[in-house]
Amino acid sequence: MAAVETRTKYLREVFAGDVLTIRSRIVEVREKVVRILHEMTVLQEGAEVPAASCELIAAYFDRAAHKARPFPDAIRTRLVDRCAREGGQAEAEGNRP
Repeated sequence: MAAVETRTKYLREVFAGDVLTIRSRIVEVREKVVRILHEMTVLQEGAEVPAASCELIAAYFDRAAHKARPFPDAIRTRLVDRCAREGGQAEAEGNRP
C-alpha cells in the first residue's frame, strides 16, 4: 500500500487532558484504491464535538513495477464488505476495467 493523497482538517484546538475519540472507516473502494476517513472528536459538556479529520487515499502498489495494481480478490472482498458495513461505496465488480 502507498498513501497517494491525504487531506487533514483541523476544526478546533484540543488541550492536554481533553477526552478524544478517533474513529476510522472505509468510505470508498475502487479497483486499485481505498479511501479511508479518520475523524477525531473531543468531549465537551457531555457531547462529542468534531476536532479534526483526515482523509487518506491509498493505492495497492506493485513495488517492482512502481505502479498501482488491482487489489487481489481476497483483499478486495474484505475491503468491499467492510466498506458496505460502514456505509461507504464500492465500485461495482462489473465496472472494473
